[in-house]
Amino acid sequence: ILLIINKGLTAYAACEMYRIGLLLSGEYLGYYSAALFIFNPSTIFYHALYSEPLYCALVFTALRLCIQNSNTIYLLMAQPFKFVMANLTPLLLFSASTMVRSIGMFNSLIFGVPILHSLYNLIKGPATVKTHNRLT
Repeated sequence: ILLIINKGLTAYAACEMYRIGLLLSGEYLGYYSAALFIFNPSTIFYHALYSEPLYCALVFTALRLCIQNSNTIYLLMAQPFKFVMANLTPLLLFSASTMVRSIGMFNSLIFGVPILHSLYNLIKGPATVKTHNRLT
């Protein structure tokens, strides 16, 4: 039963990879990215009893949702809470991927860096530009 679930999750992850390629560049990129995902040498881990298929399915779904919600980036500076609420599903999927594989903690950088940057700008205020004359 677990092998069947892993095979289904691998197929779902390949479909999500195809959808990400469609969103980014079109059908050509989607088709070839899904084909390379399916036929790469490390797929041996996707056909055994490991947690990689579930991790990939969660991460690829969250990435697709982030790309689809990329128009909400303007909310980040003005209203960080609304930005987080608009991207709650990807946040929950990334959190679930962290519970599946500990390497999922690096996915927090997708949301963490822009949020920390906006908080830094709110605390520090507007940036000042310093110019230096290198000829003197």
